[in-house]
Amino acid sequence: AVQYGLAPFLAALFTVMVLHRLRLGGLALAAAFCTAVWLTVDWTLYPLTPLRKLILIGLVTPPLGLLVDFMARESLAWRIALAALAAAASIWVHEPAPDPASLAAAVILPAWLVMSLLAMNGAPGRSSGAIVALAGGTAVCAAYGEAPVHFSGYAASLASGAGAFLLWLLGTNRKWSAGAVMRLPAATLTGLLLGGAVLQGGTPWSAALLLALVPLAARIPAPQHWALRSQVALVCLYTLAIAAAAVYTLWRPWPETAL
Repeated sequence: AVQYGLAPFLAALFTVMVLHRLRLGGLALAAAFCTAVWLTVDWTLYPLTPLRKLILIGLVTPPLGLLVDFMARESLAWRIALAALAAAASIWVHEPAPDPASLAAAVILPAWLVMSLLAMNGAPGRSSGAIVALAGGTAVCAAYGEAPVHFSGYAASLASGAGAFLLWLLGTNRKWSAGAVMRLPAATLTGLLLGGAVLQGGTPWSAALLLALVPLAARIPAPQHWALRSQVALVCLYTLAIAAAAVYTLWRPWPETAL
């Protein structure tokens, strides 16, 4: 769809082309998400539905990530603090939930993704490759179940934004900065969308747990003597393989998928 795929991709590509020399190319992801929201939602603040809460979080996290980049604060303490904020945001978005155990898992998911993606400082190829696979897999998982259509669409817009940044990285063959301005919104939003797909759409937890392994797959070493393009391509192969396995479990679930 144009509003969730092509338009966000073009907005993200334009953003990274204009801002990459200012080390703000990571704003491509925010541009993609905001474009999808602008094209699909008749914005009013009230009533404050879970979807509107999620959109508000999507608007707040890029400036927060920019602040983290500006202060050069990606220490363990900061990652823990931001993960705690992501967990609190998940409670705010998803509560009340019919199953407390599922809500607890949906709270842990964005916190874990924030911790793991923020740890990829200085690795724009790895982080953007992880986001493409994570957001793309989330989009498929949300579309599979009965989650609101915007859940799948917004996840697809995040994948489009990260894909545009990744394309620019490969095209220029240089390590342009992604920054927390890209990784923090990506981790928080995909965690919330994936948790929502499980809670509201019936997506199996087995698929969500596999997708949570994508950041770990992105950290598998690539040969240092390889060109940047080859290293990034290998990382994408790792992450997309995990995402494909998660999608496969939608049709072939584990014997026990409930928590």
